[in-house]
Amino acid sequence: MSSLCLDGGIDQVQLAAVRQGREFNALVEDISTTYPELDIYQAAAAERFGPVRFAYENPETQGVDRCLAMLAAYSLVSECDRFVGVMVIDAGSAVTVDVLNESGEQVEGYILPGLEMMREALLGKTSKIADGYRFKQRVVGALSTRECVDRGVMRAFIESMRGFVGSAKAAGLDLVITGGDASNLKDLLASEDCYFVGDLVLDGLFILATKGWV
Repeated sequence: MSSLCLDGGIDQVQLAAVRQGREFNALVEDISTTYPELDIYQAAAAERFGPVRFAYENPETQGVDRCLAMLAAYSLVSECDRFVGVMVIDAGSAVTVDVLNESGEQVEGYILPGLEMMREALLGKTSKIADGYRFKQRVVGALSTRECVDRGVMRAFIESMRGFVGSAKAAGLDLVITGGDASNLKDLLASEDCYFVGDLVLDGLFILATKGWV
């Protein structure tokens, strides 16, 4: 990073964090002290990001990562033909599902446990099962309690996602999917017209910082 700053390759650092606690503040301070020539842009949840308006009564309580994902998804598909809205699924440690209408207004939102969170809820309190156990993402071959947990967790995840996808399809919504567990949905959605975007949150951060929307 040092060489990039010195030769002019980087002139801005863009940051976003759901929890801006002591460690985050220390990081910002370290960057500003070490690279005083850099512009530091910090994204924070707000009532709206440009064309996207969020529905929370207290906007600052909605995770900024979720807001950035919605901004990026809307920017990606809002100019498409026959656009009526978009469903954004972020399948991470927790799964967030948000719906934006044609005008960019957040009209629905859901938060549910992701694969790893569901597994930990079952195995975290049963140490004899959990010790040394590594989650296997597969849905066949329930030969032990661990395998049964894997199978049940994956089934719950897939079926809940199937329900959301069905709702999106029925409403004519575009579908944008991101997150660490998004790959588990590719087979399910192989025949569907949807977008898999690996860095959706970072895309949203770049758009927000570039446009100056606050």
